[in-house]
Amino acid sequence: MHQAQRCSSIASRLLQFADPVRSTRRACAPDATIDHVIGLFGPAARSKGVRIERLVEPKLPPVPVDRAELEQVLVNLLQNSLDACASGAVISVRAAHADGALEILVADTGCGIARQHLARVFDPFYTTKPIGRGTGLGLSVCLGIVRSTGGTIEIRSAVLRGTQVRVRIPPEQPAGTRACRTAADRAP
Repeated sequence: MHQAQRCSSIASRLLQFADPVRSTRRACAPDATIDHVIGLFGPAARSKGVRIERLVEPKLPPVPVDRAELEQVLVNLLQNSLDACASGAVISVRAAHADGALEILVADTGCGIARQHLARVFDPFYTTKPIGRGTGLGLSVCLGIVRSTGGTIEIRSAVLRGTQVRVRIPPEQPAGTRACRTAADRAP
């Protein structure tokens, strides 16, 4: 049931992709959400010989993002990492409260991303995966979700050394203090 609701949320987000609107968000507990997503990937990682390392600060404060949205970000990042890793690789999921914001770092020791592709990884429908393996929407959806919270997402990568994706989600801002977003701000 939970996965069906998540899929429905993804479909709605894709339909709103051309003209996103801010949703009414309920804060979620990031540590429980992170644990849930890591649990989803555990069997696939083990069967591939990849270890997922969890380094999550205890009792992280709630963040202003729906659980389904945070799950979608983490699912996309972990799936990309798992796709990039061979047997013996490690995927590290770190989360901490820093300067009032939630910082999540998903890092892997996979194949990395070539420099010429890094500039385009957030472009909708851009993928380096083989046909049938990726739609090129995962990272652009992540970017849209994270930006809609006022947060940031950054990628660093080196071929044959792996990739690090850092997500920063600021704390809930009191009503009326958030600046009005323009259409350019909403664009992924």
